[in-house]
Amino acid sequence: VIHGQVMHSPGPMLYWLIALPARFGSVTSIAVTMGAVNTLAIVGCVALARRRGGLVLMFATAVGIALMCQSLPAEAMHDVWNPAAGLFPFLLLIFLGWSLACGDHRLLPLTVLVASFVTQTHLMYVAPTAVVLTVGFGGLLLRARARRRATSADRQSPRSQPRIWPWALAALLVAAACWTEPALDQIENRPGNLAVIAHTVEHRGATLGATVGWNAVVRSVGVRPWWLYVPASE
Repeated sequence: VIHGQVMHSPGPMLYWLIALPARFGSVTSIAVTMGAVNTLAIVGCVALARRRGGLVLMFATAVGIALMCQSLPAEAMHDVWNPAAGLFPFLLLIFLGWSLACGDHRLLPLTVLVASFVTQTHLMYVAPTAVVLTVGFGGLLLRARARRRATSADRQSPRSQPRIWPWALAALLVAAACWTEPALDQIENRPGNLAVIAHTVEHRGATLGATVGWNAVVRSVGVRPWWLYVPASE
C-alpha cells in the first residue's frame, strides 16, 4: 500500500509463469521453474552471441556471464523476488535488441515477449528496456530503409526482399496477449493499477542519490570486482 492505494506489479506475467508450479507443486517447484527460465535466457544469450560474432564471441559471452554470476548471490539464479526474476531475461533482451538492430526481424515476437515480461516484473527495468527497444527497433527500421533504397537503385524485384510485416504482426499479437490484462484493469477500475504506479513514480519521495549508485557500480566492476572473490557478507 503506497499513498493509501494498493499497488500491484505492472503486469501479471511473472505470476502466470509460476502459477502452475505454485498450485500443483511446492516452493521447490517454483525455484526450479525460475532456474529453468534463467538457464534458457543464458542459453539464448550464448546462441545469439554465436549468431552475431561466431564461436569466439560465443565463448567470450559464456565466460563473461559466468564471471558476472560470481558477483550475484546464489539465490538470484532461481529467486522469485521481482528484481532478481527479471535479471537474466533482461540480459537476453540486450542480445535480442542487438540482433534486431542488425536486421534479424524474425526475433520481433520473442523480443516483445521478453520485454513485456521484464517490464511487468519490476519497474526498475522499464527505462533500460525502453532504451534497448529503441536501439533494436530503430536499427531494424534503418536497415529496412537502406535495403529498400538498394533495391530501388539496383532495380530488383521487391519480392526478393524479406517480408518483415508478418513478424511485426506476430509481435503485435504477442504484445496484445501480454498487456490486455493490465489494460482491462486500467479501464475497469478508477484509478487503475497503471495509474497508481504512475502516480507513485511521480511522488516517489527521497532517493539514495547518484553517489550510492556510483559506489555500487565501482564495487561491482572496480579494481577488485566482486566476481573475483566471494564477499564476506551481503
